[in-house]
Amino acid sequence: MNGEEAFERGKEFYEQGEYSKAIECYEKALEDENYATPGNAWNNIGIAYDDLEKHEKAIECYEKSLEDENYATPGDAWFNMGIAYDDLGKHEKAIKCYEKSLEDENYATPGNAWNNMGVAYYNLEKYEKAIERFEKAIRYDPRDANTYNNLGEVFYKLKMPIDAEEQFRRAIQIETNLTEPHHNLGIILTDEECYEDAKKEYEMALKSESTNANYLNSLGYVLVKLEQYKEAKEKFKEAISSDPAHSKAHHNLRTLKKISETKILTLPRGLIAAISLVIISAYCLFYYDKLSGTEFVALIVFFISLLTVMVLLPESKYFKVGPSGIEFSRDTEGKPMKPKSAELMPSPEFKR
Repeated sequence: MNGEEAFERGKEFYEQGEYSKAIECYEKALEDENYATPGNAWNNIGIAYDDLEKHEKAIECYEKSLEDENYATPGDAWFNMGIAYDDLGKHEKAIKCYEKSLEDENYATPGNAWNNMGVAYYNLEKYEKAIERFEKAIRYDPRDANTYNNLGEVFYKLKMPIDAEEQFRRAIQIETNLTEPHHNLGIILTDEECYEDAKKEYEMALKSESTNANYLNSLGYVLVKLEQYKEAKEKFKEAISSDPAHSKAHHNLRTLKKISETKILTLPRGLIAAISLVIISAYCLFYYDKLSGTEFVALIVFFISLLTVMVLLPESKYFKVGPSGIEFSRDTEGKPMKPKSAELMPSPEFKR
């Protein structure tokens, strides 16, 4: 098997998730003295190590790919190196790598580099710089829903919910099935106490990620607000089943169990008005000597009893109440923002 064949075999293993086997094939490609593009192989080895969460080794491989004078797209290696540094939490170094990738005239996806710089600045809590980078990314790729979602998350962090909502809705308009903008929009609607609308957004997010613990907890929270306690309990249980360490779901389930079984009768507003009208009318009759004191009391008791039997019992509803000060916990942030992932180098004969 020559270098080209080993390289192709490595790509096949990578696509199958066999990262260690992919690395072995790329290394065999490098053993071939006639293999013309070692930079590509080193880049792909780096990507495989990144997926194995061996980020330091990945960086070494990207650096070796840059040593290849014939490496046609060094911007890719710089970009991938930036991702590795981001994964290590070294966001300042990641930003420098993304900037280096943009210096390569052959680098094909500058929008991705700008987006990843935005993510790095977001993680550094430099939100204004993050906004600038996301806006530049959108100029290069105005149809990238993820970037709009990222921009929305920064606006939300800066307590600019209207601007955030606009970005989340744009992301949804571009890619309806993208889950995170639906969840983030649901968070804003929950803040505004639009619980029915928030419920719809959380349900949309769960269509694609039915076991996401954050989404399940968020849905459970609004179901509590809608007094749908049984359904809320199920969602909190599902969240815990999906992520046993999800503390908010555990807290919410415990809180829900604390709710008293004592049932309190609620009076419909119409009934309260009717009772008030009867009492006022009877008092007027008593005041103008149309009724004796005994008749007045008897009439009041009769009408209240009649209304209780005819109106109060059929129309009233019960709800559970608990001790004052009980609060439920919800997720007010989406998934941790992550940079766009690296891509394998194609075979030398293909163009990017």
